Amino acid sequence: MLGEGTFLDLLEFVEQHAPDPVTAEVVRRARLDEGRHVAYGIAHARERLAAEPTRAHDLVAAAEERSAALQATSGANPVVNEALAVLAAQSSGGMAGGLVAADGLYRSMHDHRVRRMLQIGLDRDTAEAISALHTPNFM
Repeated sequence: MLGEGTFLDLLEFVEQHAPDPVTAEVVRRARLDEGRHVAYGIAHARERLAAEPTRAHDLVAAAEERSAALQATSGANPVVNEALAVLAAQSSGGMAGGLVAADGLYRSMHDHRVRRMLQIGLDRDTAEAISALHTPNFM
């Protein structure tokens, strides 16, 4: 729900900024397929939390544990950020806009993670806290 959902945002970004129609179509199809996985995960988590509301604590603990394990790799990779900006820029003169678009991707990823966690029944504060733990390196 978190990782695959974040990947949906990345796929949408690549689709929107694809250098050609074929790439856009391939990425669109991958995004649609990945969307089914995310929808299943959301439905499953929502059902489990409805049956056992105390399991929300387990989700928070798992996110905290994952974050602690990935501390050495936390932060966005500058090479990945540059690649996203170049893709979005689509020309050497468009790098400023590409950087803005890449920053927007990270904001969208956070907003969508929070939205998905609200969909499964977590409260906003918990959803915001878990999303803040998510590393911006697509892991």
